[in-house]
This record gives sequence, C-alpha cells and structure tokens, in this order.
Amino acid sequence: MRQHSHPDFHLHEARRAMLLRWAQMAQWFGLVMILLTIGLAALGDSLDDPTGTSIITLCGVLGLAALIPARMVLAHYQKQDERDGRP
Repeated sequence: MRQHSHPDFHLHEARRAMLLRWAQMAQWFGLVMILLTIGLAALGDSLDDPTGTSIITLCGVLGLAALIPARMVLAHYQKQDERDGRP
C-alpha cells in the first residue's frame, strides 16, 4: 500500500468520493428526467395544452441540466484515474 506524505490527502479523497457520488446520482436523475420527458411527450396528449408543453420542456431541461455536468465530472475523474494508473 502506498503511503502519501501530503497531509490533506485523506481530505482530498473524501471530497473526491463525495463529488463522484453526487455525479452518479445526478447522472441517474438526469436519465430518469429525460425518460420521463420522452414518455410524457409520446404517451400524453398534453402537447396541445401550453401548460403540458411547459411541463414537458421543464422536465427535459432539468434532465439535461443534471446530466451534462455529471458526465463532465465523471469523465474528468475517469481521465485522471487512467493517468494515475488507478483501476
């Protein structure tokens, strides 16, 4: 096992784990919201109603707003792990 001499190493790893956990939860939330948007648009008759269109648009925007930053964080840490030689 490697010993790390930096005093804030464990704090950095705890923050990293918390950020990765957030990114994974945000990724799943974004996917669910996009699937909900597709389902509402495909199966609902709410496209004729302006309120229904607003709800569908809001669900899609929330899904993308959660999914894009989550994927960026996960991709960044994956590249960092590959560079450091972590599994």
